Amino acid sequence: AVAMQLCGTLGPVALEGVELLVQGARHGDRDVRRSASRGVLTMSRHSGAATAEAVAAQLPKCSGSMERRWLLLVFADLKELAAPHGKVLADLLEDPEASVRASVIRALVAAGPKVAASSLK
Repeated sequence: AVAMQLCGTLGPVALEGVELLVQGARHGDRDVRRSASRGVLTMSRHSGAATAEAVAAQLPKCSGSMERRWLLLVFADLKELAAPHGKVLADLLEDPEASVRASVIRALVAAGPKVAASSLK
């Protein structure tokens, strides 16, 4: 709770730590993932585009389908901030794991109409 308050209070100054925070969203421990995800959402309130970019940058670093799924759930929570990353998301519709594909669909739906057809090409 204190870390989330700090992310919100520090505002854009805390942005330097966003990559480390997003890495936590891929962590094997559920409590770490939850805290990191909350921190990412808090940071998105003041630095939305940069936060979404940090999430997108972590997708290729995922070591397995569970890590991709966890990051996709963060993208879904970012809603329209995920829209500029429609192509990255759509590419994951080819993932062999059904749970990853389902999470991609959830993220794309949450991103809304701003995921233009041109961003998917």
